[in-house]
Amino acid sequence: MKKITFIAVLILLMGVMFSCEKEDPIPYCEEHNVGTVEVKNSTGYNIWTDVTWGDVIVNYETRVSNGGSYTYNDIPAGRIEIWISFNGSDWYFEYESLSACEEMTFTWYLDTGARKSAGSPFVLDIGDGNLVSPTLKDKN
Repeated sequence: MKKITFIAVLILLMGVMFSCEKEDPIPYCEEHNVGTVEVKNSTGYNIWTDVTWGDVIVNYETRVSNGGSYTYNDIPAGRIEIWISFNGSDWYFEYESLSACEEMTFTWYLDTGARKSAGSPFVLDIGDGNLVSPTLKDKN
């Protein structure tokens, strides 16, 4: 009888061990509430670009050659600003909303006058086919 009880308990323990499901780990981007922003340059010129959020003081201004791109990782989800400049001093920006784990792509173009802009030399395509004109703003 002891053997049968031992085997039954062993089978029961093995059943419990193998029936437990291991939960998938939470992705880094979800756990830290961050996303990725890729900025592409299709202006025909070298540009300076940046992505900022909230009241951030730190800037990650990056020079991007024509046809090139730069990826900003670990950008906090929420309202972000995408910046562009030809000379590093006259900055234009556009607001967007970034979700956790989102991989967003922005492409900057030169405004050829084919559309009415608010005095901006640039237009921004966020991948939905709608071009927007960014606003000139003091970046400091």
